[in-house]
Amino acid sequence: MARKHLKITLVQYGVIKERFLAFLNGKTHIEADEAFINAVRSYYEVFLKSERVGKMVQSGGCCSDDFRDVFRINIEKRVRSLPDIDSLKISKDTVLTLWMSKFDAIYRGQDQDQDNSNRRLSKANYMSTSAELIMSKEQLYDMFQNILSIKKFEHQMIFNSAQLDNNDEQAATIRRELDGRMKQAESLQRQRGLMPKFVHKEMETLYIDELKKSINDLMSNLESLPVRGGSEQKPLRSRRGASHSRHGSSSSSGMHSSTKSLHNDGNLDDSETGLSKLAFVLNFNVNITCKEVRGLKSIPTNRIVYCTMEVEGGEKYRTEHAEAGKPVWESLAEFPTNQILPIIKVKLYMENPGILSLDDNKLGKLSLQIDPTFNKTNWWIDMVKCKNTITEELKVKLDVRMEKPQNLKMCGWCYARGKNVWKSWKRRYYALVQ
Repeated sequence: MARKHLKITLVQYGVIKERFLAFLNGKTHIEADEAFINAVRSYYEVFLKSERVGKMVQSGGCCSDDFRDVFRINIEKRVRSLPDIDSLKISKDTVLTLWMSKFDAIYRGQDQDQDNSNRRLSKANYMSTSAELIMSKEQLYDMFQNILSIKKFEHQMIFNSAQLDNNDEQAATIRRELDGRMKQAESLQRQRGLMPKFVHKEMETLYIDELKKSINDLMSNLESLPVRGGSEQKPLRSRRGASHSRHGSSSSSGMHSSTKSLHNDGNLDDSETGLSKLAFVLNFNVNITCKEVRGLKSIPTNRIVYCTMEVEGGEKYRTEHAEAGKPVWESLAEFPTNQILPIIKVKLYMENPGILSLDDNKLGKLSLQIDPTFNKTNWWIDMVKCKNTITEELKVKLDVRMEKPQNLKMCGWCYARGKNVWKSWKRRYYALVQ
């Protein structure tokens, strides 16, 4: 059921005109610019002082919302007709909202005696006007971005960098902060020039000791927070001597051996619970875009060719059909995988026009091993020709990118050997996982 608005009486109508006249004469404490004052003067002269409005109020045909809508429509026409100014930091919607709030303040007589019952609106009308003054989330974003002079994409970057998704991220951030404070305290101890001035010489040593003690207390409090994976948190002061890297090798020794080597190298107790294999599972996304092929001059231009793309152990994607005279595509294939060093395969086929033929003719292929740091665009690479291919050389234009997960902090090739396993020096691929 629609809400019934209270009618304006002749007494209230006279009070409203007195309030707007007092504002125009400067007898109120409501701050306003010249444009708003001109809008209120036009509203007062044309609408409030009109004889037709007086007759409508006398007959009971006006309510408070009618008076408010007339002013809102009037200022919307005024503000919308203004040209856009780049140096203006406030949008037109914000100006309309501010003007309506000032109109409500004049209409309710907020700066006058509130005890006078003739100078107050009903509670229902007050709640209805207050509800319209609430700004939406998008308007608040625009207002704060204009005030702080931050562009929208910069605001999104700041927002993303400030996110701490889980306890591991929070603990790692606190550890980095505490480690930086400890290094700062050590630099103060080495370089006396950075030390604050004290009355006595002995107070410098006391200051350094108290600073380190406060950092150690924070570190000990942080040790109670367990990390993901089920292993107990080691003391932070001894973490430099222990290995914090997760070994992900391309050799066939397996994930179980790397877990065992991690515990042996960290000198952990035998009774400590080992990390589960789920702690080492990484989910990657491999994006491959096949764009163009060169070297098909010996093939008739009306023959149909296409490419297939796959990641070893996953599904196979196929591009659209194209004529050999213009082998151009824009086919993007996305492959989810948990292999840190996946092998991608791209093959070029020519459609067999025979009615009874089952398989198409393979013209060329390529295999490539990539890692999470691999990112190339518009990359021309040679394909290996098949035996029945007449062309001299085949080249394919690819976009290849591998997205790494958030818990993979660093990875790369390194020559290393272990104490109990991988005892020989060998080039292996290592990944630092949090």
